[in-house]
Amino acid sequence: MLSPTRIEGLVQLETLLALAGLMVAAWGFYKIFLRGLNEDRHRLLARLFNNLAVHGLAVAILFAFYRLFFSLGEEDPTVLGTIALRIYPYVGFVVIISASVFFVKLARIIAFEYLFLISMKVGVPVLLVNILSLGMSLCLGGWIATEVFAVRLAPVLATSAMISVILGLAMQDTLGNLFAGIALQMDKPYEIGDWVEIQNPGNDEKWLGKIQEITWRSTVLKGFLDEHITIPNRLIAQSQVAAYGANGKPFFKRLDYHIPLGSPIDRAKEVALKAAKAVAEKRNLPEPQIYFNEVGESWINLRMLLALRDFGTQIRMMDEVNSAVFESFAREGLQIAVPTRKIDLHSKA
Repeated sequence: MLSPTRIEGLVQLETLLALAGLMVAAWGFYKIFLRGLNEDRHRLLARLFNNLAVHGLAVAILFAFYRLFFSLGEEDPTVLGTIALRIYPYVGFVVIISASVFFVKLARIIAFEYLFLISMKVGVPVLLVNILSLGMSLCLGGWIATEVFAVRLAPVLATSAMISVILGLAMQDTLGNLFAGIALQMDKPYEIGDWVEIQNPGNDEKWLGKIQEITWRSTVLKGFLDEHITIPNRLIAQSQVAAYGANGKPFFKRLDYHIPLGSPIDRAKEVALKAAKAVAEKRNLPEPQIYFNEVGESWINLRMLLALRDFGTQIRMMDEVNSAVFESFAREGLQIAVPTRKIDLHSKA
């Protein structure tokens, strides 16, 4: 049975006005400080604000009905007033639930705005926002149980300790993935949009791809062939992670060219570098570098370092640069060394 006195003390116009003020402040923050967001993020926030506005309107209508039934119950001595007097606590309880849901939705928007503000270009993990929403929902649920139904949570939590242990053992993997995901977000070994190589030393498994999403259970990669790779967070936390091109830093790709011994080294370096520079300028990449670094039995190695801004373009860039270098060598009469092997036909078996 709902207590009318408790409901009257909780359902206050000032509280709803404060929530409305927070919504207006969040909208103003979005319009002033987050105008430079990309289209996807604008679409996400617009959808969240539209949903919040509809829910806020529903809260306002419910509150209006609550005040109407409350007034009828207080002022109308007829049967209608008696019915209103019995109904208004339940309407007030629905207002409390609706306002709590509104507050959680508003907190999600504020969390997204904060994450977008500190990370204007790269993606942000939904995991952090979901954890915030879950925590606030649990807190509000406990508050409603205490304030509306006068439930003493301490004895309930104490008697549910055994159930918690059983659930913890049953959900060991799930909770392990959840806490591993939280730890990864605190350490930030990578961000959404980074190319990573994840290698598990326990079973020699290796995954390579671009971070697409980080959820409460797993991290999703997109590979070179557009395949989606889902890896549990717990497994990633136990693995070695190499991030390529993180924090906007260029990724260097090594290209080796073997030319025969006796070839004009300076000329070969000049031709190869000129061809690679033309490709780099076309793709708006930093200037490549080339070095003479090794001598073999019948060849000389020229090593080129190509700076890439996106790890995912390395195959295409290798193709373009190698094709340009080989064509330039052919035009200039320079050769690429071919592996050779000497066979002694007079050797005894």
